[in-house]
Amino acid sequence: MKYKETILLHDVKLLLKMISFLLLLIVCTCNIVCGQQVLFRNYSVNNGMSSNTVWNIIQDDQGYMWFGTKNGLNRFDGHTFKVYQAQTNPSPTSGNSFVHSICRYDSTRFWIGTEDGLYVLDLVKEQFSKIKVLGSDIIFSILRDNKGAMWVGTRSNGLYKYDAAKNHFSNYRKGAGSRSISHNQIRRLQQDNDGNIWIGTFGEGVDVLNPATGLVRNIKSGNTDQHISSNFILSLYKDLRGNIWIGTLSGGLNCWLKDQQRFKTYKTGSPNGISDNIVRAIYQPDASKLYVGTEKGLNVLDIAEDKFRHYTNNSNDPYSISDNAVYSIYPDKEGGIWVGTYFGGVNYFTEGGPGFNFYYHTGAADGLSGKAVSCFLEDKPGYFWLAQKMVD
Repeated sequence: MKYKETILLHDVKLLLKMISFLLLLIVCTCNIVCGQQVLFRNYSVNNGMSSNTVWNIIQDDQGYMWFGTKNGLNRFDGHTFKVYQAQTNPSPTSGNSFVHSICRYDSTRFWIGTEDGLYVLDLVKEQFSKIKVLGSDIIFSILRDNKGAMWVGTRSNGLYKYDAAKNHFSNYRKGAGSRSISHNQIRRLQQDNDGNIWIGTFGEGVDVLNPATGLVRNIKSGNTDQHISSNFILSLYKDLRGNIWIGTLSGGLNCWLKDQQRFKTYKTGSPNGISDNIVRAIYQPDASKLYVGTEKGLNVLDIAEDKFRHYTNNSNDPYSISDNAVYSIYPDKEGGIWVGTYFGGVNYFTEGGPGFNFYYHTGAADGLSGKAVSCFLEDKPGYFWLAQKMVD
């Protein structure tokens, strides 16, 4: 019996020596303790989507997720995708399969902005009808304000406002007298807490329209904290404090600090800075952080620290974001976050994940060297030795 125990002890010591060069020394750093690991689940054409380019995302009252893509509108029920083409008279040459914007009109209708004008989708009948007043212009942005009016931003014809009570569209254009705005290409719309409509143009900065008075104030790029960093606007977002965030084509991210009445700008150049100056999507889940979609990955701004973390694609990591060009970010009712990309479909993750930290093989030099872990041993608090099968 004593002989067997000696052999067993010898085998354990030998095993530890043999696997020492195969092991990863895992340190439970602050990043892990703070629950910053994000595991992305990807959906793409391989899962039934009609396109891998996702420009916008929305959820209806029934819980379905809707994705506006370059090739139609995709509805997801959690298992399968159903594809809708925004066409009243389907034609292979029509451009309205490209969905640029989606806005909830009421519980049973969406307004859909396409490259061939504005459509209404009846969610009950699953039928489209075209709003012909706006013609066939590209519809980049749609906003429903706090009084129920609908605002529509176009490529060439400026801004439209729809009054449902009068069933009437008003048009705001450059040089249109009392309804004059600075540019006719409108990329994004947002309403602030004072009821003003922020109008992101593509070339003339931001117009701030007071619907009650009709007065328009223009904000352009400049070198003071009363200016923005670029006149080419890609995204607008109102945060939980009422500040307005502005994403630009080449000037990074701007924030109108409402209480301080000034702009703050984030641009590339520092180790903890934003990863790219092209900002297409913005979302704030809580007071501590802000998600920012760029052409070089998903950025997360720690508001207290004023520092960014970056999530980018790693071809060896099946749980990394599928593509670095982030075009849309949307929270669902269950607490999940959906991230639409240009080449990689849509990604889904939950903040905090499942409550576990997940270690897996990615091919990184300081990562796990294998996919199978047979046993592990704690050396001292926070330090573990793992026995693995090497990856060929």
